[in-house]
Amino acid sequence: MQVPRPTADVQEKVRYSPGSSMPSCNSNSAGVCSEHPCATAELLHGRGVGNPYVEQRSPAASQGRSPHVVSPPGTGDVTGIVPSMPAAGEEDWWSVLRALDEPGRLGSAVGLEFPSNFDRAATQNRFDQLVKGLSEVFGCPLAGGHGPQEDAARFGVIQIPAEVTHTRDQRSGAGLPLAVMLSNFGALTTCLPYRIRPAPDDSQTPPVHQEDYRRIELVSADLQLRLVPECILDAPYEGPNQWVFGPNRATWFRRFFDYL
Repeated sequence: MQVPRPTADVQEKVRYSPGSSMPSCNSNSAGVCSEHPCATAELLHGRGVGNPYVEQRSPAASQGRSPHVVSPPGTGDVTGIVPSMPAAGEEDWWSVLRALDEPGRLGSAVGLEFPSNFDRAATQNRFDQLVKGLSEVFGCPLAGGHGPQEDAARFGVIQIPAEVTHTRDQRSGAGLPLAVMLSNFGALTTCLPYRIRPAPDDSQTPPVHQEDYRRIELVSADLQLRLVPECILDAPYEGPNQWVFGPNRATWFRRFFDYL
């Protein structure tokens, strides 16, 4: 599939083999940080090996869910943050996601990786403003870059280091980095913990801490971005593009925020 490329130097192939030193990446590629191991995890995931992002969890599988906005998906409402599943606004979210889910076709990225009315320049500006806003509220400079990411429905990923987050591993107490993603569709964003490798004891990664989520929600609302609740994205995907995923389990997270 071909995606629109802003410049010839946005994407750069990175050679990597086990045991070699950390690959150097083009820092202009949205969602790639050249100085952290997550660059390799992201690279390998793009090649179909593993997944550096925590899988979305069903409500019963999570201990103490992250606080998600339950209001209808407009510009966001921080006062509506509660630690439970969406109820009143759930149908509004389904309406939004289904309306954005254009039927795609084999051999074309339109409808699958980005909508038919995709405005790369406007989405790039939105992504840049998101990077700036998150850098301010978390008190550290965050990497941005140019999108969209190739063969994916997301424009880019902003990685927030563990040193500035409140999200902690439930057993070790160690801080966890976060990934904030911007989709190519409908100004949608989401956030989730980011693991470079599986937990050694197979324990589940905790939900995003309330304070971290609140900061991300504030920035998203200010930019008129729609931060999609985790429990919505965890739902099984049953849209017109199910053929892309074959027999594998697909979720709305995969549809709008992952590689296709």
